[in-house]
Amino acid sequence: MKHEITKELIKAVTPYIIPDNITISTNITNCKSGKYYSDLVTAEQKHRVGFEVFDNEIIVFYFTDHCHFEDYSSNSSDIEDNYIIRAKKFIVELFTLPIRHVETYKCDKLVSEKYYIVHPDGREESKTGVICHSIIRQLNPFIKKTTTMTTWQYDKSKEMFTNSQPKIYNPKAVEVITVDNSCYVEIFESKGLFYYEVWKLYYDDYYGMNYWSVLDDGTKSIFDTKEKAVSTAKEILSQLS
Repeated sequence: MKHEITKELIKAVTPYIIPDNITISTNITNCKSGKYYSDLVTAEQKHRVGFEVFDNEIIVFYFTDHCHFEDYSSNSSDIEDNYIIRAKKFIVELFTLPIRHVETYKCDKLVSEKYYIVHPDGREESKTGVICHSIIRQLNPFIKKTTTMTTWQYDKSKEMFTNSQPKIYNPKAVEVITVDNSCYVEIFESKGLFYYEVWKLYYDDYYGMNYWSVLDDGTKSIFDTKEKAVSTAKEILSQLS
């Protein structure tokens, strides 16, 4: 690595990904003023998510988009304007928050797309503009447009971005029972009594993603043993299958 900033950015994202999957290469480019070096870091290969560090600029790339963070320190004394801080924040967001991808088609041709970071409060933020594809010039302007949305999120257990919300187990559960890839049960204890929550994977057709939600079976049963809680949860699951 040629830049110290590269190490700083890798350190920031390491807790959220599989470090062994990171690839680093140094690019050398010749220009009129001489050679310059950049560190190219790819953290997730399949969807091409990572960043490239230059002397005074960081380019973060993800899926089919990218975002530039340039050094404007000479024009501002505000620490929030520090391009390294802004780039680091965005890279961490890519691996910890959902990414909504909106695509617009005419017939079966992709004419534009845009990406949003979805914050916990539901706010959607786009770092870049709409990506337009030149194919739009070749199409009849009166053809009806269709829009699709896909929500991606990094799943550390799968080592990649998926459009299925990752499983997030409650640390307070005394036992977790994995039924299959679309269902699991968490057992909890409170004052010597036990209860369960059944989590199922549902599909949201609008956002194009699978998400986990607690199955509401209409009861909030309490059991005197963990075994009874497990048995009842499995019985409810058998009725659903």
